[in-house]
Amino acid sequence: MAKRVLFAAHEFLRLGEMGVREIPNEAPVLSAMQSAIPQAGLYLFPAFGLGPNPTPEQRNAATLAYMKKYEQSPHGVLVYHPASGTFPFGAALAREGALDFVEAVLAAWLLSWAAAGRGYGARVGFVVVVGILATLTTNVE
Repeated sequence: MAKRVLFAAHEFLRLGEMGVREIPNEAPVLSAMQSAIPQAGLYLFPAFGLGPNPTPEQRNAATLAYMKKYEQSPHGVLVYHPASGTFPFGAALAREGALDFVEAVLAAWLLSWAAAGRGYGARVGFVVVVGILATLTTNVE
């Protein structure tokens, strides 16, 4: 059900595209990122300029400098992944199909379980299985 709602939101309402834009003149930006960013990660810019384990005094001084830098320069968040080769579409599709099957079996099991009157332990088990189902849906995909 949740996947159908997400599908509708992306395909018909275009909610997945709101506020998302392509970088104009992308080639020089990508070239600069490839030469300047050492590894995959989540990056904030402008940077605070702090090394590892800064002292409170260094952190306070950097925060004041950062505020000025923030006002005067572009700023944002960048999720960066270097080139990783071809996208394994078949494997991703198979993994998604298997995961959907496991989720459907768990959901059917939960529905059959919920229909019968059970004790406290069964109710706790029900909640645990719901948690596992939510984890599979949100984290594994």
